[in-house]
Amino acid sequence: MIIIKVLCIDIGGTFIKYGIFSISGDTYEPIKKVKTEVSINDNHILKQVTSICKKVIQEHPTISGIAIASAGVVNPDSGVIEYAGYTIPKYQGTQFKKIIENELNIPCTILNDVNAALLGEYWKYHQDDNKNNLVCLTLGTGIGAAIMINGKLYQGHSYTAGEIGYLPIDGHYFQDIASASFLTENATIALRRDINGEEFFKLLISGNPAIRKIYDKFIKNLAQGLLIIQYLLNPDLIILGGGILAQDKLIIPDVVAEMSNISVHNHFIQSEIIPAKLGNEAGLLGALYYFKTENNL
Repeated sequence: MIIIKVLCIDIGGTFIKYGIFSISGDTYEPIKKVKTEVSINDNHILKQVTSICKKVIQEHPTISGIAIASAGVVNPDSGVIEYAGYTIPKYQGTQFKKIIENELNIPCTILNDVNAALLGEYWKYHQDDNKNNLVCLTLGTGIGAAIMINGKLYQGHSYTAGEIGYLPIDGHYFQDIASASFLTENATIALRRDINGEEFFKLLISGNPAIRKIYDKFIKNLAQGLLIIQYLLNPDLIILGGGILAQDKLIIPDVVAEMSNISVHNHFIQSEIIPAKLGNEAGLLGALYYFKTENNL
């Protein structure tokens, strides 16, 4: 029996995570992460990733491929970053697939990180439950989404399907008014000291009125974006991910109640909303699943 090992890499604006996986999704060693080398005007991500690949392959010469998930708009066919926002300057045009395959003589796949997260959740939890129409949102610094229709990832004509963070709502981008950053940034202003996500929810649960006002606005904003998804796609499931979904038992019932208040009729909001289950490994496992299907493994 041939044992296939794949180096999986998840590139974010803050950290690059990586690990060696079997083709079935088992890890051979703990996941590692390094700080993403990004400055105000430039980035060194391609150099970092290439260096990681060379180091890991030298230590594990039986690795059969490299599977990458990355922030930004990714063309998975060419392996090029088609667009990246201000958080990763000069990232647009980065040619991961071509450079890695040419330098290391090893197959490489790459796709958007939220698309990867959706594939990971689908592979491990929904592939066999007859729920093949899914939308996955990650709520972090911004908001990203991924769409699956009839068991197939839908990326759009120019690979921008799911870029819901730029959806205009009440004169703002959706990601500016319904992300985790919206909560912490507004709490920091209101309380005049730095507030992180964990402390935000402690203050909310303790009954702080300023925090409650921010949270209620967040729920209203999030409900508006999710309602658009329900009207447009009517998926089986909407999967919500990101660190703040540690508070899923609070957030999900509240946003469902708000959607019920603002929808034209409850018949339009029958998609089940659930928290993501894979946590920090979602992007890595989704990148692996994409590599696996692209190479018919």
